[in-house]
Amino acid sequence: MPISWKRLGAVAEMIARDRNHPSVVAWGLCNEVGGQHPPAHQFARHMLEEAKRLDPNRLCSYASNSLIKTPEQDAAGMMDIVEVNEYFGTWYPGTVEALARHPDGVHAAFPGKPIVISEYGYCACTPDRPEGDQHRVEALRSHDTVFRSKEFVAGSIYFSYNDYRSHVGPTGLGALRQNVHEVADLFGRRKPSYSALREECSPVESLIAENRVNSSQLRLQTRPDLPMYTLRGYKLTGIFYGQGGVPMERQEVELPRSFPARKSRSISHSLKQERPCTSPLMFLRPTGFSAYSRIWKP
Repeated sequence: MPISWKRLGAVAEMIARDRNHPSVVAWGLCNEVGGQHPPAHQFARHMLEEAKRLDPNRLCSYASNSLIKTPEQDAAGMMDIVEVNEYFGTWYPGTVEALARHPDGVHAAFPGKPIVISEYGYCACTPDRPEGDQHRVEALRSHDTVFRSKEFVAGSIYFSYNDYRSHVGPTGLGALRQNVHEVADLFGRRKPSYSALREECSPVESLIAENRVNSSQLRLQTRPDLPMYTLRGYKLTGIFYGQGGVPMERQEVELPRSFPARKSRSISHSLKQERPCTSPLMFLRPTGFSAYSRIWKP
């Protein structure tokens, strides 16, 4: 298969444009190109060589959907990170038990490389997979449980945020033909599965509040698994409401640097008012977005 110079040129343009951007960890060079066929190997190798020539120290990856059988023959093995597009029980058949065996086979083929689940989720894209947001929630949580049980799985990427227009989409007509695949609809309106995805993507596993006299004791459990990272600049905020839903007090606590841990940590702060009736507690990222929330009823 002749190599497209247009594609190599696109890689060069992308690297020239974005190589100094602080958020770029790896270059994604191709997606689902039939990675066990010789032409795909040739294509992926040329893309990898070009990326490494232009940016030798950056990681490179290829999102493969052909790792179920004979993964050792797949072009994904050339890359620094082995990326797996995984849709057990959705795009292709398979149980959660089959899913649990799949990463083990990929890891056995490439034992020295981290594995990233580059796509997973639930798409209502065929008659045997009807839309029902609970299916999306079940797929999200059951698959995350499997990924968290594998120490060699370095990350996972849910696909994706909102339903998208597609000329092959089975739902809608004309310009609104679409794949119903995500936690928000085509117009960005959130489905119930949005809350489940938000919880699964939070670095906070749980937040337990205990009432004391004129004070509260909060026990914060950060995740010891995916998504696992050090928390810097996070805050905990709460508005304490009294009888009749009247806001009485607002508290904000800056959290010290927190590392992933299997043990919870205690956070204490005093209240000016006695016995609030309820309080929404929010765990805020440095950007101000809420990473976790719960309603505390003393």
